[in-house]
Amino acid sequence: MNKIKILMLMILVSFIMYSTRTYADNSISSFTASIENSQSSSGFMKSVRPGDEVKVRVKVNNVSKKEKEFTIYPTDVLSDLRGGWSYPLKETVPSLFGTWIKENPETVKLKPNKSKEFVFTVNVPKDTKPGQYIAAIVTQEFTPAEEATATSGMSTQTNSNIQLPLQVVLNVEIDRSTRKIEIGKLTHIINNNGLLTIFVPHINKGTILEKPEGILTLKDKNGIVLLKESYTMDSVYVKTTGLYDFNVPSILTPGKYHLDYEIKYDKAALKDTYHFQVTTADLMNAMDKADNMGNAYDLGFWEFIKEFWIWIVVVISIIILLMIVIIILLLRRRKKDEKEESVKKGT
Repeated sequence: MNKIKILMLMILVSFIMYSTRTYADNSISSFTASIENSQSSSGFMKSVRPGDEVKVRVKVNNVSKKEKEFTIYPTDVLSDLRGGWSYPLKETVPSLFGTWIKENPETVKLKPNKSKEFVFTVNVPKDTKPGQYIAAIVTQEFTPAEEATATSGMSTQTNSNIQLPLQVVLNVEIDRSTRKIEIGKLTHIINNNGLLTIFVPHINKGTILEKPEGILTLKDKNGIVLLKESYTMDSVYVKTTGLYDFNVPSILTPGKYHLDYEIKYDKAALKDTYHFQVTTADLMNAMDKADNMGNAYDLGFWEFIKEFWIWIVVVISIIILLMIVIIILLLRRRKKDEKEESVKKGT
């Protein structure tokens, strides 16, 4: 038993060492900012005034064993699902605070163990209101599927874009920031597994990021609570929308439903109700999707009767009608046979 444990431990250690070596061989994995004019040791943060020009120095290190080509570019910071950050790819033109950085994307090749420094100029608009404004400088390294397969030894058909971000945080009289969250139009979809998801959009119309909290309560048409969930969003950035996905763990039968939501941020609270309906077609679609995913859903006998009684009545009526027609035809045939038999006896 001990030998087996030792063998498994050796295999695990070997796998970890191989994975670490593979990552180091194929990733730039080092991207730093000069902190000489920054108020943060982990990124770039600075207090500025409207109209200021700020220089951001960044250094890219190629710690891999191969020459690497990458693109370095300024961009926006967008809110991800349930909050948190996401960064557009290099082809996406900035539309938010990434526009404050004037440099264009630059593609660079770096030899192993070499580094290069870049300088980015940030121009703060003169009409900027008090708040916290966040952009990003990102390195993006493209790895084709065939190269990833050859490197890792694992077959893949997907190209990969490795992004290393550096957030540029500019504070303009941050203590006077405006705080405002709005809830956009809720929507719902039926996923490939047949289950329903409701999306709650948190729109940040203030001038500083927010982390709103919410309580969601799903009820049926009779007001019976089916599901209740509390959550806290990660960062919802200024002028972006952070979606929260409310996932219903079981297939909903046809009927009307209501989702009550209460969202809190700072000292404000937002309350409202989202009304939606699940149709029989929605249910059949959900069951088909669940079956295709290998998650066959059983409504249960009485629930099945309740939801599809009209179709059951139609089918039973058709069967009864067919039986009556068959019986009538059989009786006619019998009478005809008896009549023919009596004629034969008479002759």
